[in-house]
Parts: sequence; structure tokens; C-alpha cells
Amino acid sequence: MSFSADTAWSRVRKLAPFPARLDSYYKGILGQYEGAYLTASKARSMGFDPVDNVECKTVFDLADRVNQMLRLDQFEGLVDRLRELLHSTSKERAALGIAQEIALGKFGALEKHEALSYGVRAGLAVMTDGVTVAPLEGISGVTIKENDDNSDYVSVSYAGPMRSAGGTEAAFSLVIADITGKKLGLSNYRARKDEVDRFAEELRIYERDVGNFQYKVTDDDIRHTIYNLPVEIDGIETDPIGRRPQEPEKGGHR
Repeated sequence: MSFSADTAWSRVRKLAPFPARLDSYYKGILGQYEGAYLTASKARSMGFDPVDNVECKTVFDLADRVNQMLRLDQFEGLVDRLRELLHSTSKERAALGIAQEIALGKFGALEKHEALSYGVRAGLAVMTDGVTVAPLEGISGVTIKENDDNSDYVSVSYAGPMRSAGGTEAAFSLVIADITGKKLGLSNYRARKDEVDRFAEELRIYERDVGNFQYKVTDDDIRHTIYNLPVEIDGIETDPIGRRPQEPEKGGHR
């Protein structure tokens, strides 16, 4: 895929027009980019790399970045709708809005769990400006599980790369998951006592064997929070603590 500075300039002027006095400045940047892209393309065409084309995608705004990151081309009209939301409201409302519209099938029908996953990831991508790996690798899975009363709820499984999102954005992903799940008719997560106790126990084991957190949270606060979470916080294993290899886990709450 080639790059044309003239074509890019026309698109930039349409999506995000600059003051006329800056035209020559931005045209110069695009011209330099075209030269670098051409050089990279020639280098790749020599066949010394695993692929023979430039893999970096050229994008022009946040909607483009989110689209390329999550490969949302399958959803007709989604990018234009996201661009519209970003121009008419705050980033937070745009993130919530696009997540719900994806989940409700506005851009194409999906299975409920797929719709939920795409919605949460797209919302988080908006919140992180489409420049971190958090929406792809920081969320290892978004699933629908069942409470003891047979009602369904949302469970979000996190992984280490979520740190790249930042604390506020990571927390906001739960808000996106909760509101989107409610739009799909899902209920709140209802944690059992043994789940709450194990959460508190594992947090203390982590503090003891890995390292302290910046803020010391009491067991009562932990239990209160988990009991009142509308979305389950899950995650993949990060550190093999609390047990030796080939030995069962230690602790009281299984």
C-alpha cells in the first residue's frame, strides 16, 4: 500500500482542518513522511525482512486509530459514527456510546459475548486514544458467566499490558463493561463469600511475596468493594506465588 502526501493532505483538510497559516508546515511534514515511507518500501522490497511491505498503517484521527487497532472494517459505518460522537460529545461519552451501539448490533449482528467484547475493547481504545496495547492485550477476555441464581453477568479478565492504559482508563473499562452489559440485559455480578475471602487472601499473599501497593487497603474495604462490584474482575496468573512448583496452592480459601 503506497502513501501519497497529496492524498493525505486532502484527507487531513477534511477531517481536521488547520489554520491556513499552518498549511505549508503540515504539507512539509506529510512530504517528509512520504519520503520516509518510500524509502521503507524500497528497503522491504529487497526481501531481507519477514514481510515485503511496510506494516505500519497510516491514520489521521482517533477514529482511524481505533479502527485500525481493532480491525473494525467489518462494521459498516462504525468509523464515521465514532468520528461523529467524538466531535459532538466528550471522549468518555463517545467511548460509552460506541460500545453500546456495537453491542446492540447497530453495525452488524454478533453473538452476545462477541458484541460485549468488541464493545468494551472499542470503548477502552477510545479512552486510551488508540495508542496503547491495553484494548488488545490488556484485556485477555470478556465473557458472560452465570450467578448462583442463574442470572447472567459480565466478567472481564485482565492481563499485565492493562498497565499501559493508566489507572483511570483501566477502571473506566469496568464502567464500559457494566453499562454495555446492562444494555444487553445482563445482571450484576453477585460474588459468593468464598470468592470475596479468596480475593482478600490472595491480595495479602501478593503483598507479602511480591511487593506492597502504594495504598494500603483494609480487608473490610476489599470485601465491601467486591461484594458491590457489578462486573467480575478476573485475570490471568502473573506470579507463581503462595506455592512451590508441583505443590498445591496454600491458603485457607479455595
